[in-house]
Amino acid sequence: MRYLIFFVTSRCNSRCATCFYWKEMETAGPDLSLDEIQQVAAHLGPLETLLLSGGEPTLRNDLAEVVETFFRSNGVRHVGLPTNGLLPERTRDLVEQILRRCPGMRVDLNVSLDDIGKRHDAIRGVEGNFDRALETIRLITALRETFDCLYVNVETVLFDANGRHIPELLDFVREQLDVNGHYVEVLRGNPRDGGVGLPSLAEIRCLHRLVLKNHIRYHADPRKKRWPHELPYLRELYRWQERVLRGEQWPAPCPAAREVAVIEPDGRVRGCELRGVMGNLRQCGYDLHCILESHEAQAERREIETSRCSCTHCVFIYQTFAVHSLPSASRRRWLERWFAARGRIARVLR
Repeated sequence: MRYLIFFVTSRCNSRCATCFYWKEMETAGPDLSLDEIQQVAAHLGPLETLLLSGGEPTLRNDLAEVVETFFRSNGVRHVGLPTNGLLPERTRDLVEQILRRCPGMRVDLNVSLDDIGKRHDAIRGVEGNFDRALETIRLITALRETFDCLYVNVETVLFDANGRHIPELLDFVREQLDVNGHYVEVLRGNPRDGGVGLPSLAEIRCLHRLVLKNHIRYHADPRKKRWPHELPYLRELYRWQERVLRGEQWPAPCPAAREVAVIEPDGRVRGCELRGVMGNLRQCGYDLHCILESHEAQAERREIETSRCSCTHCVFIYQTFAVHSLPSASRRRWLERWFAARGRIARVLR
């Protein structure tokens, strides 16, 4: 298994207008216990990357033990942990526990900021969320002095109501917060607030160019410790997303239900968060491979391939790149030379 997305809890302490998972949270059964998760890990085999999700993952008291289970049992060396930032001290303590229990494992803490001040609070449905998210970032970034494998990023969901504020938000984060990076992803799925949608494709293109310039500025600062080959992949990601928004399909089949799987809080398994359930771990001895080899999973993979299922989900686009060696080596080399030149200009202007 190359990549596992694990919704560790259906509990959440915010009411995000843009949440695509709200229906699943309202209908989910009891969360998998630590003992059940340990049984899942025991059957899983080697795993490269674990992306935690929810609900709000930091509401899970045994989160550090959950991560350590996959670290010890499956050799996980990269964990992504998203948070709404509402619990600064608790989040800091959990991240520190994870880093101490899993020495050498890279942890990307991704704090959600969709706008500035009260506008962010309104999107998230919690008064004071913005200030608490900033405090979370400040507390966690201080841990980087002790843990070199900790990265702190800001994640923003782009939709029609905050599109015009994205330039201001990019500048605020870059100038006021000492984060490693700032990622902006387009709204997906069926959000809780049925009145929200995407900006026009023309606006998204303009914002993608602006966000990419912002990434170049982060790469121009060696203190940010960015992956040196990231920029060509970000450029291709945005091109693929725009392709889907034009009504076109990806040029390569998605590896969902093959190299990527999704485990929901109550043990249900999907190939992708936006597709149907293929089975339940509680009904097959907690063996994920049993589900992935089932007739339901085989039918799901055929449907994904024959329909050339395409979306804007960055995880699945990146994993498609990895599986199909995209972009090509020659294209990466050309783009890296191009971005290196732009980076030199950014360093001069910084």
